Amino acid sequence: MKIDQLPLFLRRTFQKKPPQQILKPVTPTGESSVMQTLVAFQAYLAEKYAPKTTKMYWGDVRELSLYLKSKKLQEISTLFTCNS
Repeated sequence: MKIDQLPLFLRRTFQKKPPQQILKPVTPTGESSVMQTLVAFQAYLAEKYAPKTTKMYWGDVRELSLYLKSKKLQEISTLFTCNS
């Protein structure tokens, strides 16, 4: 006597991973924005640091790029000026 029963563990099927867009790093210039330099920065970090460190550093600079999105690299300095 054969009993039809469900398997103990149901197999889930997943869609194939979508292809990743591969961007080549471009050498930053003074006219570049911080956001335009992110790919080059990530490539630099990946060569020097562990994956988790790369992810954390890149995330910090990405947040900075959102804050400074309208500025060019040559316009950014470490000095704070208040335009009142």
